[in-house]
Amino acid sequence: LTCMALATLASCSYNELKETAPEKTIGFRTPAITKGSELNNSNLKEFYVTALMQDGKPYFENVKFMDVVDYFTSNPSYYWPSEDTHLAFYAYAPALDIQADVTQDKISLNDFTQSNNISDHKDLIIAQAKVYDVETAAESGVSIDFSHKTAQFAFYAFNSNTEYTYTVKGLRLGNLLSKGTLDLDSGTWELEEETTVYTGYRSQELTLTSSYQSIMDDGDNAMVLPQTLNEFWDPENPNDGGAYFGILINITTKDGAQVYPGGDKGTFDWIAAPLQFTGNGESITINEGMRYNIYLDFSMGAGWVAPDV
Repeated sequence: LTCMALATLASCSYNELKETAPEKTIGFRTPAITKGSELNNSNLKEFYVTALMQDGKPYFENVKFMDVVDYFTSNPSYYWPSEDTHLAFYAYAPALDIQADVTQDKISLNDFTQSNNISDHKDLIIAQAKVYDVETAAESGVSIDFSHKTAQFAFYAFNSNTEYTYTVKGLRLGNLLSKGTLDLDSGTWELEEETTVYTGYRSQELTLTSSYQSIMDDGDNAMVLPQTLNEFWDPENPNDGGAYFGILINITTKDGAQVYPGGDKGTFDWIAAPLQFTGNGESITINEGMRYNIYLDFSMGAGWVAPDV
């Protein structure tokens, strides 16, 4: 099994302008479009906003702003305060099980985690804007730029060896840091040492061909926290930890004889390899806002038996 990776930056620029401010209501419009990411202006239908006054006290917290014909508004509406009041807006999407937490020192998303099911992973974006001229902002609008705070992994595979048939139906990412607190003001993560194993399954089995195909269904890419990988899985010590990826696979000869796993024909089991896609044996930094496309070549083999989960 050989592996190569291509990383691309998920650009994200939302210039949110409000043409008019009827009765000085607070609302947002998003005419810009993102690329290379899960959330963009075609599928971003709502986001949440917390507004803080100059003394750090909330003006409102975790209010949903919904898309109504390219205009994002809340229900009920919130109105601009007096003209000498300064407001700082902090927005995030999508809707999460956690909400922005405001303390005297900071505003943050605490204990953020992704589901262990890859199909349920969410692309997390945040934005902020500080308004000092309420009158102008109420008339001409607020401009905010969203940035992506997770990294995306997409796996593709092919097989040019006609002597064997490889059929896959799942993906696993193991021993990655999985919980963190995101400071919405600085945009920085503070990660905990807790690790997890993410697992996802295809809706239908996929037989590999001589062309690259996505291991997961469209839109089911993994979204992980930005982190530096220093320890990688060792096939000789499979249960000692270290970052890895796994593929749920069935291998047969071209004539249909079962090769892997042993046992009944048509059964599947996990194979694995270190998540060391640079190939130089050094640590790997997974950056927020990046999409990592991992290309797997099964023509010469299929990795090692996966660790216990």
